[in-house]
Amino acid sequence: MRVLNLQGRTVLDQKATSTTGITTFDVHDLPAGLYQVQLFDGQKLTTQRLQKE
Repeated sequence: MRVLNLQGRTVLDQKATSTTGITTFDVHDLPAGLYQVQLFDGQKLTTQRLQKE
């Protein structure tokens, strides 16, 4: 799991594990703004937008 800022720089990179299909991660230390969250399961890359207020 990777979180990127609007400049494309990785601001959080961690291994995500889930047995329930729900992945959680802590963005408490990130400043407010828009980010991209990328999840890669070894075959498929999924990208979602995240807005932290």
